[in-house]
Amino acid sequence: MSFLQKMKEPQIHEIRIKEIFDGNVFYQDGKELFDQPLVLLLFANRSGSNLLAERLVASKRFSGLQEMLNFDTVGEVSARHNIKSFPDYFRAMAAHNIGDTFFGTKCSVGQLLMLMRWDILSMFRGAKIINIERSDLVDQAVSMSIATQTKSWSSEQATSTDPVYDYSDIEKYLAHFADDNTRRRALIQMLDFDAITFEYDDVVSNPRHVVSECCKLFGVSAPDEIPEQTRLKKQGGELNREFAARFRREAQERLLTVG
Repeated sequence: MSFLQKMKEPQIHEIRIKEIFDGNVFYQDGKELFDQPLVLLLFANRSGSNLLAERLVASKRFSGLQEMLNFDTVGEVSARHNIKSFPDYFRAMAAHNIGDTFFGTKCSVGQLLMLMRWDILSMFRGAKIINIERSDLVDQAVSMSIATQTKSWSSEQATSTDPVYDYSDIEKYLAHFADDNTRRRALIQMLDFDAITFEYDDVVSNPRHVVSECCKLFGVSAPDEIPEQTRLKKQGGELNREFAARFRREAQERLLTVG
């Protein structure tokens, strides 16, 4: 299977959402409903996307930017409000959040392609991409390994267990994130959308610049003040650093072992 064929393969959320609505997922009107571009926050797990989303929403220039394309969320919200199609679901989420802001959603590569295949973007005046990635893939993989064990996905959530070091687990996530970064960069280069990419550390250390650049991308002025305090905090601590250092030592030994 070629690189592009693999990229376009429907992922679990697309498959399950199609099942939820019995295939009623295509926007067929072709009519623009919202006189603004859709914000696409392209991300991978443990990349700082929640912190970036909180910063952007706090600026009062953006809204939404949640994981509203996960099949369990789609199913729960649609059942609660008796929504019968995916276009109706997406329209309702946008209308509920948009106000005087630019509405957006977090999405993976597969979820972005899903929106395009189902013509959901034609509800908006195009789309623009805010991509966030983490340059240190080892730290990202360690963070993912710890989060999956503790079930703590943000600084607000208490840990349910003490994580243990697992070389194979970290190596698996390292490979996944390296592949995901490549696919996101390739997709951005192939699409005709305006896009901007930020690194995780910039979101943590220089949020004013990040928010200002996002506002510039959408043609609006940045707020005079950006709150210093956020609800979410950087999760990584001493344990993350310990696991990362141990993984790097072991990985170097394995890479340099002959045979």
